Amino acid sequence: MRSTTINTQLPQADQQKIKQSFISLAEMQRIQLPEALLDLKKNPPPGRNWHFGLEHYSSDQDFREWTGIKDADGMLVTALIEHPMHAFLKVWALLRTSAVSESIKKRWYIFVLADLLERLRTAVGHMFYHQCIYTLQSKLDYLDQQISLGNQLHVERQAHQLYTTSLQFGNDIEILLSSALSNEKANGIPQTINDLAGGYALTDLKTNGFKAVMNCIIASIQK
Repeated sequence: MRSTTINTQLPQADQQKIKQSFISLAEMQRIQLPEALLDLKKNPPPGRNWHFGLEHYSSDQDFREWTGIKDADGMLVTALIEHPMHAFLKVWALLRTSAVSESIKKRWYIFVLADLLERLRTAVGHMFYHQCIYTLQSKLDYLDQQISLGNQLHVERQAHQLYTTSLQFGNDIEILLSSALSNEKANGIPQTINDLAGGYALTDLKTNGFKAVMNCIIASIQK
């Protein structure tokens, strides 16, 4: 019988990759991180001290100084994770940069969904919860090459059926979770995690969803 606990640690090999990965200034520009920073300045989120010096930010040189790279060509991914920038920007960069492999991003998506599922466990049905856990574990097993593609496709069909059933008979929380479980490939990991970040408000209106996502990412590379 499968455990109902999802292992939310990256494999050691992936942790090493993250610790050695470097995101260049050119890559930051490619994924439009400077533009996202300006958008955040124009439309600040609620709360204080989110900007960390952004009030004077307006140019490429300001971006270099604000990120701390100054005359360097970029920064380590771990430095980006530890930077005191708004969690939204960290999530934006980490899910779009080629410095992080797609398999690691996929694991982060699974970890975030597992975390939100646990927080909302009392708001979903017993069978719904266990179907989600089964599907998430299967996704991890496939990444670890422990099950075949055929088995994984069967699990994905079951996940889609869970989503269809939730649309007809489930509550808003079950629809949100089953959509993320079933539609990740169609919507893409960045959009799916963005939707899940919004779902954290369902656990507590004061919860910063993107900070919660970053906590999952940080926990996955710290032992």
